[in-house]
Amino acid sequence: MTRYPGSYCGLGVGWSDGTNIYSSVSSNGTSWDIINKFKLGSITLNAWTHYAFVRQGSSFYGFKNGVLTSQASGTTASIKAGTGTPSIGYFYTGSTSFYFPGYIDEFRISNIARWTSDFNVNLPSNLIAVAGDAQVTLSWDAVSGAIGYNIKRATTSGGSLYDDCYQCIC
Repeated sequence: MTRYPGSYCGLGVGWSDGTNIYSSVSSNGTSWDIINKFKLGSITLNAWTHYAFVRQGSSFYGFKNGVLTSQASGTTASIKAGTGTPSIGYFYTGSTSFYFPGYIDEFRISNIARWTSDFNVNLPSNLIAVAGDAQVTLSWDAVSGAIGYNIKRATTSGGSLYDDCYQCIC
């Protein structure tokens, strides 16, 4: 899913130039002929942000937190099956590396166009964390329609996130 010198895998998604998040798509393995450097939105530091890259035929849509940020036409060519090691959030030109500046969670590829216009991301708001004796109490405003919440933790600030919420009470 990234470009190695002389080789273009089918999909380069979630890479950054330090200002914006982009995706590129190849059908031939030698260029980003379907669409190149398609902007998904600007970078928001220190906040969870939902980016979506959607293709419907030859139309491409970029979303940031459910808001349509860009739209373009490409081709209907099939995406090249990649060779080599797939990578998400990384792009290499042969001389320069571009990285996604943060964590990527719940990456999904679908065979349908899930969105072609603005949609509701339903992110919790007003998160409050109160430290206690070997515990943290979390509270937030309920999200309409939510049937549950995924709580993740890290053992250090900025560390790897884990799903194993020990003795979570929701």
